[in-house]
Order: sequence, then C-alpha cells, then structure tokens
Amino acid sequence: MEAFGKDKEDYKAIGTFLVFTADNKEPLSNSEYSKAVREVDDVAIGRYEQAQKRGNSMKL
Repeated sequence: MEAFGKDKEDYKAIGTFLVFTADNKEPLSNSEYSKAVREVDDVAIGRYEQAQKRGNSMKL
C-alpha cells in the first residue's frame, strides 16, 4: 500500500479496490465481503502491524 499511497485514506482506497477486485474475480458472500473490508481497513490504518508486534496477528 505504501508504494501506491501516501496516507491512510489512500491506503483505505487501495484496500477497497483490492476487495472489489477479489469480489469480481470470485464473488464473496456478504459475511466474507464484510470481513475482507474490515481486515484491509485494519491493515490500512496500521492496526494489523500493531497486532503483529503484540503477537496477536490476524489471519488474512
């Protein structure tokens, strides 16, 4: 995300694009789509890195 964006809003937009692309390639259920959006948002705002540092990394 850092290669294509400069701030958290850019990262969220990139995440949204990735989820949209994945859904177009293979349709996701509503729950899968919601989970994917939450997880890419967590990555975009740095919550995923914080969890990794604490040893509580999420499964993506």
